[in-house]
Amino acid sequence: PWTSPDENGFGLAPLAVESMVGYGPMINPTTSKRFIKETGNRKVRADAIVALGKPAIIYTCEANMMNKVVGKNMKPEQFETALKNGVIRKFDDLKSLADFYKLDYATLEKENEKFNGYMKAMKDPEFDCMFFKDAVLNTKGPFYAIRLWPRVHHTMGGLEINEKAQVLDVKGNPIAGLYAAGEATGGVHGMVRLGTVAVADCIIFGRIAARTANGWAGC
Repeated sequence: PWTSPDENGFGLAPLAVESMVGYGPMINPTTSKRFIKETGNRKVRADAIVALGKPAIIYTCEANMMNKVVGKNMKPEQFETALKNGVIRKFDDLKSLADFYKLDYATLEKENEKFNGYMKAMKDPEFDCMFFKDAVLNTKGPFYAIRLWPRVHHTMGGLEINEKAQVLDVKGNPIAGLYAAGEATGGVHGMVRLGTVAVADCIIFGRIAARTANGWAGC
């Protein structure tokens, strides 16, 4: 859900947005309003963005961007590259941001004020977004914004395997001599993959497959 249509591949946008959520609102470009819990389940967020039919927009003020993103999850040189390429855009004020993305400024201004109020109270009665004590209210520009659209970056569907990494046929029986691990398999993660487990999946089931193939029962 965190990639941008303004760049190729997985890109640099995820490095920024992973640290931006909870520090700025995500906006529906049609209504100029928030539409989803920014810090929620990533499949739910991705589905919600697709349902909009056009890229969502997330933004935050310069203080949050410099305190939480640049030099933290995103290297300064990556940040500069994203700015130069137009993946991240800088606006002097909220009106400039609204004009560029063709948002209704009056509506966006109200949404921004509500979001700031929720940040201050550390409670979001609309979408239950998680807030952080070090967040700075988005009252003063410059603001940094990114357009977002989901992009495939991990495969969770494929060959069905059991706990021994044996590939199963349509009846659920192991296929002799056939083993699989990693993104070639399905069912290991269910509908939503937890972050950081991709490599662990390959290593663990790869080792299990090798041991099973060698006839060693223990794993």
